[in-house]
Amino acid sequence: TIKIIVFIFCNLFKTHFTMSKDQINPSHYKSVAIECIDAMRAAMGDDAVLDFCRGNALKYLWRMGKKDGNTAEMDAAKAQWSLTSILS
Repeated sequence: TIKIIVFIFCNLFKTHFTMSKDQINPSHYKSVAIECIDAMRAAMGDDAVLDFCRGNALKYLWRMGKKDGNTAEMDAAKAQWSLTSILS
């Protein structure tokens, strides 16, 4: 069921929220040989990272457009990145 939710979300919002990956996944997460999300998978396992990404997506959708300095589009794009990471 989570894959269906991810698919629907990504397809609904991909045309509305197109941002460069660097705004969503900035270089400070990729400043070493392995990307942070991959290190999390190695350290915690896929199930823990799945839960983390789902929680992160919920957080971004919950606060969408309400945090100073983040537009609704930026929060939606971050949620989309988290949900897409589940499928990687």
